[in-house]
Amino acid sequence: MGVVLSVSAAAALLLIIYRLLAGRSRADVAYRLIRCPACAQKVRYPQERAGCTGMCPRCLRKLTLPEKAQPLAPALVPHRVGQRLLNRAG
Repeated sequence: MGVVLSVSAAAALLLIIYRLLAGRSRADVAYRLIRCPACAQKVRYPQERAGCTGMCPRCLRKLTLPEKAQPLAPALVPHRVGQRLLNRAG
């Protein structure tokens, strides 16, 4: 009887620890998009980080994440993924 009680208590403790470490699911988080003014990379950030500073993943410059949602600015540089491969092939 004591073994069953200790196993169930350990299982309950593990479940509580898992829930605390797992955090919120991605479906609960609202994201916003901006474009880096330096390199035109799209930067996605959680809505609760609005007003804070962030970092562009491409050029690593600091960005101030806007507090109000803004329409995504068009890219200043044309989309060139794989352009070098196309140049080599052709």
